[in-house]
Amino acid sequence: MGSGDSPFVHSDLVDREEVARVCATSLPVRVSKHRNVAERALADFHQQWEAEVGFIFQGGRSPLGPITAFFPPEAKPDRVEIFTRLIEYFFAHDGVFASLRVY
Repeated sequence: MGSGDSPFVHSDLVDREEVARVCATSLPVRVSKHRNVAERALADFHQQWEAEVGFIFQGGRSPLGPITAFFPPEAKPDRVEIFTRLIEYFFAHDGVFASLRVY
């Protein structure tokens, strides 16, 4: 890799001032270049969730787009959709998982 080459193929750096408005971190924040795939997956998941479960759930949204576009930002395009759906599913079931007792 040359000195000007970036190891980040699938993400862009988010402006520090923009990050400072919504997050208390001094670490660099990256966002996926494929967030449009995450946005579609999120919309599809919410529509399917409402049809199957009967109530609206909007857990994975942020002012800057789907939160799955931020972690992991370097996900390959063919993995963004399934990752988004899985994370949203886990968010939707967070209360259920938290109340489970493990013996």
